[in-house]
Amino acid sequence: MATLFEDKRVPNLSTPETQTPKATALHHLEVIIPAEVKPGDPFYIRAPDGLLLRVTSPDVAPGEVIIVQYKAAKNKTKRKKSRDPNAPKRASNAYMIFCKSRRPQLKAEHPELAFGKIGMGP
Repeated sequence: MATLFEDKRVPNLSTPETQTPKATALHHLEVIIPAEVKPGDPFYIRAPDGLLLRVTSPDVAPGEVIIVQYKAAKNKTKRKKSRDPNAPKRASNAYMIFCKSRRPQLKAEHPELAFGKIGMGP
């Protein structure tokens, strides 16, 4: 006797036959085999995105066109340089020089204001 759950089973959709292939960043490039390259010898070509590719010549005559398949180069993130703690500080801009000169006058006029409230204005 079949149970209720066995009757209502859904087919497994993750079988290899039903899976879609993952998208890969493959590029194709048409290359003409140089005349001086012998079959089996490596030679280098520059891809349009600037990547240098090492290609081994197949057993075809020089001058033949082959299609080379390659993966795109990953973008390398630049690491932030650590700052030297002993390096001199940058010079103050005109606004900061003005604030430093004006702060004592405002503090004398309004002694009840806190440090943060002085810069906020009336």
